[in-house]
Amino acid sequence: EHQLILSVDPWRIRQILIELHGMTSERQFWTVSNKWEVPSVYSGVILGIKDSLTRNLVYILMAKGLHCSTVKDFSHAKQLFAACLELVTEFSPKLRQVMLNEMLLLDIHTHEAGTGQSGERPPSDLISRVRGYLEMRLPDIPLRQVIAEECVAFLLNWRENEYLTLQVPAFLLQSNPYVKLGQLLAATCKELPGPKESRRTAKDLWEVVVQICSVSSQHKRGSDGRVSLIKQRESTLGIMYRSELLSFIKKLREPLVLTIILSLFVKLHNV
Repeated sequence: EHQLILSVDPWRIRQILIELHGMTSERQFWTVSNKWEVPSVYSGVILGIKDSLTRNLVYILMAKGLHCSTVKDFSHAKQLFAACLELVTEFSPKLRQVMLNEMLLLDIHTHEAGTGQSGERPPSDLISRVRGYLEMRLPDIPLRQVIAEECVAFLLNWRENEYLTLQVPAFLLQSNPYVKLGQLLAATCKELPGPKESRRTAKDLWEVVVQICSVSSQHKRGSDGRVSLIKQRESTLGIMYRSELLSFIKKLREPLVLTIILSLFVKLHNV
């Protein structure tokens, strides 16, 4: 079990699990380490796998891959995800798509931490896969919100403004708040060189940000007739919560986009 915890070699992990299953097939070996965490949207599908050995192997490969990605050990994460993809392709189209989605996120992180830092544009294949992910319409595939968030941030950071403003499908603007926000930011970037009167999108962006950041207050009238404030909470009128907006902003690094966001918050502060 100690070797199982330490190993990041997919083949070795499989061998250890086969040996452990030979001793006792009843154990849930995916619970051996508290560092092995799989997003809750996936765990139901994985734990529904009937074969005990396969269930343990898929869970551990994915959990180890996600952990390696978190600590920026991208090469081991890629090996673990590739092994997991190969395994699930044999029996689960749903988990196959889940693994393809996670490998896309890993490739985004790998590029941004590597050649992307020196300003080298991502390969066109990666940009196509990002677009493909956002446009995917597979209703029963479990999705992690962070992947959509990273995909839109990636497109903004690499100035894919034409796609975000002119080519993005209409259904996405209704269903994905990050795409809607990305479109408004991209359109505002395109409008900025023009005259101030023509900046219609900037007004739309301002209204969206105001709604996200607004706070609704609850008041109560006491027996003496005085009105007191009970609590303030985030308004639910916005396309996303304020915490989600702040998380998204942290992923942006394109100077013009950041300048626009900064000016919005300065204006919001002065209102």
